[in-house]
Amino acid sequence: MKALVAEYVRESAHRPPKDVVGLVGRQVKGLLEEGFDPEVIRGALGQLRVKGLHGSVLPSLVNEALNASPSPSAVGASGAGPWATSGYVPYLDPTAEPSGFGGRL
Repeated sequence: MKALVAEYVRESAHRPPKDVVGLVGRQVKGLLEEGFDPEVIRGALGQLRVKGLHGSVLPSLVNEALNASPSPSAVGASGAGPWATSGYVPYLDPTAEPSGFGGRL
């Protein structure tokens, strides 16, 4: 636990206030006691530091790392995912007369 908190403090641009370090330490201790992987906690601490978030959101960042859905960029516009082709061509019935825009398309 102390190594994770020390790493968090060391990687910060300026040393965080004592109260912040204490809160982060308590959060880390609780997460480790719950059995969460230290590597997941390390990643969440990195997000906490980079985003400048309050220490109380560390459990939420761990949860996000473990349970977040794929990013919207990984899902295509159709919602079918990255394996869907982008060459979508809508079906047009060649025998039907245009009915929109006054009979002209």
